[in-house]
Amino acid sequence: MNAQNIIALYKAGKAAYKVGSQAKNIYDLVSQGGKDKVGSVLMRDSNGNLWQVKVRATGKRGRYIKITSKQKASREIRASVDDYKPEKYLSITSDEWTIFALFAEGKDDWQGRVEDQDLYSNAKNILNRLLK
Repeated sequence: MNAQNIIALYKAGKAAYKVGSQAKNIYDLVSQGGKDKVGSVLMRDSNGNLWQVKVRATGKRGRYIKITSKQKASREIRASVDDYKPEKYLSITSDEWTIFALFAEGKDDWQGRVEDQDLYSNAKNILNRLLK
């Protein structure tokens, strides 16, 4: 295969990948009313266990959080503000979701920043309540 054919295939593949990514975004819009990934953060509960908290909002599910254990024994909890599948999702208030959204926005891990102490304390209290 000559270099021109390789370049042509590369360009075609790149274009197809771009279209595929756009199609996924369109699928998310149609199937879920759009998905807004507000943020995600790693934090510890009062027992020192590590959890990843993902804060999300979709047209279908509304505002919710997904809490996943980072320990060996994996555990997952979902909580919704908007009463999505109450048999599977715990209920949280709009204020509790907002606390997680503000805390997790733009972070991957909490590094003990002083300006986030109150927000972290509130988020940790909510996390501990949901884990019971």
